[in-house]
Amino acid sequence: STLRCLWDRKLSVLGSDNPTVEKGPIFAVIGGVERSLHQIFIGGWGLIEYLDLESLAEICQKLNRFS
Repeated sequence: STLRCLWDRKLSVLGSDNPTVEKGPIFAVIGGVERSLHQIFIGGWGLIEYLDLESLAEICQKLNRFS
């Protein structure tokens, strides 16, 4: 249900500056194969693993853009 919720919202970025966003073990069976969220997010969907949130915040502040 986690994967379906994220997929339905058509997210373009799922990231954090720590590994707890994928705290698990959380697995899903896709095509008869059990896969972790880590495998699905990074290998399957091409999402990035870690974000430099401090640098991102600085850029957002400079541009006055936060979305």
